[in-house]
Amino acid sequence: MSGMKFLSKLSLVILAIVFLFTSVQQALAQTVYPTITDPNICTTPGEYGCDYYAPAGTGCATDCQGQTTYCNSDYQCAISCENCPLGGNNCAGTYTWCADQCDDAGFLYCECTTDSTLFQIIPCPTPTPTGGGGTPTPTPTPTPTPTPTPTTPSCTVTLNALTGDFVAGENDTKSLIAVVNENNMIATKVTFRKIAGVGTLTLDPLDDTVRADGWKSVATSGDTSGSVTLRARVYASGVSMCYDDKILYVTAPIVPTLTPTPTPVQRFRGNFYMDENAIASGIGGTDNLCTGSTAVAASITNGLLTLNRTGENQSKIINNTAYSIVANTSNSDYTVALELEFPPADPNNAWMCACNADPSNPFRCLYTNQQPNQGFINFFVKRNEITSAWFQTLGGSSWASDNIQSKIPFATCSLPTCNPALMLRDPSGTVDSAGFPLVNTGAIVTSDSSGVYIHEVDGRSSAVQGQALGVRVPLENYDYFYNKFGASAQTLTNLQKPIVGSDNLGVYLYSGNLNIDQTNSWNLNNTEQIIVFVDGNLTIDDTVGGENRLTTVASGGDGFLMFVVRGDLTISANVGYDNIYTNAATANVANVEGVFVADGLITIAGQTGVTDKKFIGAGTFVGWDGVDLQRNFDDGVSPELNSAAATEVFIFRPDFIINAPRQIKSAQMSWREIEPSF
Repeated sequence: MSGMKFLSKLSLVILAIVFLFTSVQQALAQTVYPTITDPNICTTPGEYGCDYYAPAGTGCATDCQGQTTYCNSDYQCAISCENCPLGGNNCAGTYTWCADQCDDAGFLYCECTTDSTLFQIIPCPTPTPTGGGGTPTPTPTPTPTPTPTPTTPSCTVTLNALTGDFVAGENDTKSLIAVVNENNMIATKVTFRKIAGVGTLTLDPLDDTVRADGWKSVATSGDTSGSVTLRARVYASGVSMCYDDKILYVTAPIVPTLTPTPTPVQRFRGNFYMDENAIASGIGGTDNLCTGSTAVAASITNGLLTLNRTGENQSKIINNTAYSIVANTSNSDYTVALELEFPPADPNNAWMCACNADPSNPFRCLYTNQQPNQGFINFFVKRNEITSAWFQTLGGSSWASDNIQSKIPFATCSLPTCNPALMLRDPSGTVDSAGFPLVNTGAIVTSDSSGVYIHEVDGRSSAVQGQALGVRVPLENYDYFYNKFGASAQTLTNLQKPIVGSDNLGVYLYSGNLNIDQTNSWNLNNTEQIIVFVDGNLTIDDTVGGENRLTTVASGGDGFLMFVVRGDLTISANVGYDNIYTNAATANVANVEGVFVADGLITIAGQTGVTDKKFIGAGTFVGWDGVDLQRNFDDGVSPELNSAAATEVFIFRPDFIINAPRQIKSAQMSWREIEPSF
């Protein structure tokens, strides 16, 4: 702003100078100078110091009063003020600027450059004649010059503002500059006023009387937008001399268009890696992510990635080493599952879950209670074992919500120690006692090839190798049975088997986790009937090498034992026989007998790096969250033992169905339309 002030002041001074200089030029231009021929006036010919307004041929002596001279209208040498000295004999002491020459009336115009209001008109010096002592030439009488008509005071003003419009409502400020050109006057005040328009501007000051720093005011915008006409008016000694109007604009503030914050896409994503040693991090089962080596990517073919929660079910075909699937919410109750190809196109080179496998399906890897956008959720897989552990049933049927897989080593399993079939006849060898595998949504696999080994060759008289898909069963869990007769349950205060009469049904409730081992085994005779509700988990354990029978029910009577568990049922790795060839058809050989219903998971636990014990169970085993069979005869060195015997054997006890109390039985009916036959 200081630069603007300086330019404004300088402009005033220069304009004033140009005006005065022009006036002198016009006066001189009207003078006619006759040709000088008289040698007595200018006695020294040669160098000319003639004014550029003098006609050609005129001349003056080069030295006249010690100054360069020019010829005036009286043919006399007049002193030029081109080099007006400070304090010289041509200008008064403080006047530092003078006209280019004396005017025709014989006066010099001297002015102070620091204050144009100070000026002086003084007579020009009379030149002293030069010569060799002769009679001086008389000075001709000058022709009288008419007195000039005084010039009327006037001015012009230009109102300038810095570029750009004002913005309403933001106290936007801009400087206003009034540039005044004065003619024969001295400005004493400039006023700034709004004279028209709807926009609001506040002016400060309204009147500017400080000439030294330029005429100015500052305009500040108000809240109303629109055009505004401003006027700058110049006064000299209280008299209005000139004005200038300028239209400015106060614009409405630009309201920025808010870009809506994009809603983040809720997404699950991760990679597939091969690491047979991958493990779940932490405690809590499938709620925890698996960790393992990420050195080798696994390329999944014909896989299916599913995303499920209440009210939302999505799936995506996988043929890649990674996956990404979008969720509808940011909830944290999603189940994310990788369903590997099953049955595999190449059984000898198939993928199966290395960690967090569905207990009922080793080809389904899953994570529960997951939330999207929480980083990568990776799946770890391994190659399907060529010689894998397998299970077998004697009598009765097996049902699974998903898959039933038990790969029968048909080429190596042979009688009398091994019978190569999934479903065998009951221990008595009753014809057609072998049941059928039933599944709801999964498949039934009994080999790595296309072979089907559900039944032994002569195991049934009909429906050999029969199976059923799409079978659904009613949910009969802890709450279902407790609602039937749980109100009559007595509190079980210790871990020992209660004593009941031969004609009575004993119904008990145990709160907490119930542990049964060789120190408190439950052995019922063929007249005892006991039902126990376990409001917790049930664990059945044995000493190392014990080979004890931990829960038994004698046959040939009304004996019945049932555990209904709200949590999980775990049969420890210590329960079973070291001899993998133990014949399950032998009487009184089962390690665990009874009806077991668990809302959670049934686990037949195994160990790593050792040959597990052979487990034999008799009765009914229901795990609504799945059945996890972990036994394996492979000690890490000799996997061929799996080819010689089943690791788990389940024996159907039809007497338990007959002896079951009437309260727990229900009629099962299925209505369907059939074609009539006549």
